[in-house]
Amino acid sequence: MGVRMTGMISNMDTESVVEALMQAHRTKLTKIENKKTKLEWKQEKWKELNTKLYKLYQEQTTKMHLVSNYKVNKATSANESTVKVTAGKDAAEGTHSVVVKQLASSQYVTGAKLGTNGNGKDNEGNDIKGTTKLTALGMETGTKITIAAAGGTKELEITESTTMNEYVAACKSVGLNASYDETQKRLFISSAKSGEEQEFSITTKSYGASNQYASKAAVLGNVNAADKTAVSSAFSTIEANMATLGTADSGDRQAFMNSVFDGTVTEEVIDASSDSEEVKAAKKTILAAGTTIKNAVEAKVKTDATATVKETVTASKTTELSVAIKDAITNGDGTYAATIDGKEYKVDVAKYEDAKEEQIELIKAQYLEELKAEMNEGLEEELDFSEGTPAYEALMAEYDSTIDTAITTVLDERMDAFVQEEVERALQTTSMKDLVNKNVETEMATDTVKAQCDTLANTNKQAAFDSTLGSINTFVSGEAATANAGALDNLGLGSSATKIAAKDSIFEYNGVELTGTSNTLTVNGLTFEAISLSEKDVNGDYKATSITVSKDSQGMYDMIKGFLKEYNSILKEMNDLFYADSAKGYEPLTDEEKEAMSDDQIKKWEEKIQNASLRRDTTLSGISSAMKQAMMSTVEVDGKNYSLAFLGIMTSSDYTEKGLLHIYGDKDDATYSGKADKLMKAIEEDSELVSKIFAGITDNLHNTLFKKMSKTTLSSALTFYNDKQIDKQLTTYKKDMSTMETKLKAKEDAYFKQFTAMEKAMAALQSQQSALAGLLGTN
Repeated sequence: MGVRMTGMISNMDTESVVEALMQAHRTKLTKIENKKTKLEWKQEKWKELNTKLYKLYQEQTTKMHLVSNYKVNKATSANESTVKVTAGKDAAEGTHSVVVKQLASSQYVTGAKLGTNGNGKDNEGNDIKGTTKLTALGMETGTKITIAAAGGTKELEITESTTMNEYVAACKSVGLNASYDETQKRLFISSAKSGEEQEFSITTKSYGASNQYASKAAVLGNVNAADKTAVSSAFSTIEANMATLGTADSGDRQAFMNSVFDGTVTEEVIDASSDSEEVKAAKKTILAAGTTIKNAVEAKVKTDATATVKETVTASKTTELSVAIKDAITNGDGTYAATIDGKEYKVDVAKYEDAKEEQIELIKAQYLEELKAEMNEGLEEELDFSEGTPAYEALMAEYDSTIDTAITTVLDERMDAFVQEEVERALQTTSMKDLVNKNVETEMATDTVKAQCDTLANTNKQAAFDSTLGSINTFVSGEAATANAGALDNLGLGSSATKIAAKDSIFEYNGVELTGTSNTLTVNGLTFEAISLSEKDVNGDYKATSITVSKDSQGMYDMIKGFLKEYNSILKEMNDLFYADSAKGYEPLTDEEKEAMSDDQIKKWEEKIQNASLRRDTTLSGISSAMKQAMMSTVEVDGKNYSLAFLGIMTSSDYTEKGLLHIYGDKDDATYSGKADKLMKAIEEDSELVSKIFAGITDNLHNTLFKKMSKTTLSSALTFYNDKQIDKQLTTYKKDMSTMETKLKAKEDAYFKQFTAMEKAMAALQSQQSALAGLLGTN
């Protein structure tokens, strides 16, 4: 942008003039923005409705279209203060007995109050909090705490910075409930579930002041996952044997490990030494363990080097393939194919000219709709664009005279974007991914690339060995870790802690003793919930609780009623959306318009447009009509046809409800509660017939919904609306807005150039007038 001369000579407010001139040009951009906003609101409405429709399909009709789900039983306990019971569909009708002999419990550990004599203070006299370091409680660095639970095993090494919160987090990482109460100054730890299998243990070992555990962890972090177990085992082997080396001098231990890594010690060298047989055996064992670690480190170096080179090769091969696919799109016949070792790798791609024609047709259709919108703007009623009408003639005259310019403006940009998207799509296909992998595999097998991998690995190997040996030398400098149960006293978890063991529940059902990990036990279609232990009689024998199982007609009735409530709810919402009041004349508000309105006014304005976004939507009406037809269908049971009307389930005589269903005799239905309750009567007389009828009807609905959300060229699978079409149109609007903004910027710059030229011309004229006045002697 050049220098702008803004009214220095003309005294005009150039900025305001240009802004006024640009206002009219920005109208087209505003129209595109409004279309995009309205379509986004429509998309949001569809997403909300799609979620509800899919829930109706997945949760409701999936359950209700199976006859087996209609068998509802009712179970009652003669003593709910001891045991409660619920019956499943497979529970056997009749009388059962149950005894609760033992309640299940979790394992609980309540720590003693922390601090000297339970004063809640650390060694420095500060309140013990979650952020308190464990060393301030007397824990020694190097102490290793092992927490073994049903959720796994966690080892935590105590360092100078380890805090109470970190210890609690370590307990939680293996599935325990753990917390530190800063008010009570106690640790509370328990298993997450009840039952003996949830038992956990907390033990400690100490290496003294050395950092051996961290040294081991450092090495484990530099080997491949496949080698970690072997390396960890190798460290344990070294730890178990290093005290037998025949010297207490850590320097000698380090010297031996150095000789393992530099290859100067072998079994033959060990055998030729004057060491005892016990020391020789220990050294051979450590040699094997050290060699395992050395080989694992070298393998990791090679793996990393190969991965680095492979990453570069993959990027190169992907770029080569991208160029080839792009050429196939622009110059090919609709496919890209390559044959390697007799195997064809193929992907269908768009033909450039075909895609170009498709884009041109899309531009034409969109442009025609935009012209119609412009001609309708501000009118009370939309124009009739039927062929032969004056509006049609005016529309086509404008369309014919400007369509070529409209196409030229956006076509190249759209095609460039299309080609790039098509290349990226092709690269993501399985065939092209396989082709890249094949090309990379071939390249990696060449002598040149192998040499690159070896060179990089050799460059990095010695540094890895030196780092590993440094960690190992630290590890062998101290003594082996030994149990140190007393360390738990510093956390209040030693002998002074209160502990409750985990227990299983014990039930006796119909004379058979059963155990469970919780106080809830499911057996023979019945679910028992133990509340308390069963009472005993004077002889010390348990008193059994009687359980009665019978058919639950009300439960089946409520299940059908609940389904109809969900169905009516979503159908009513669909009706409201389809028959919503028109929002003609309402457009999304600009920032300036919003400033002049209250929040409540803005909300009502936007809701008016949003609520009308699916008004008269053909896709919506197709779904609701299909749903109604499915629920009004008939099914054949034992040679006879039945509909919901047979069960007293019918639509209202009030046409404004548009298909909502009512149960005659339903006490909660204000309109039809006085009718005879045919549904309950039918359930009580022949529940199996009712289940077959309703399952058949809902199966029709289930299949209808499945068909309506099938994948098409315009919609994704499990989607009831044309989501692909909407996404494509939104992308088009975004591109058109970007193009329009570029044009507006160019137009604004052009206006300023014109005014600048005018100012320069007026300045030159003023200068000439002044000179002439000077020559004539005038002032």
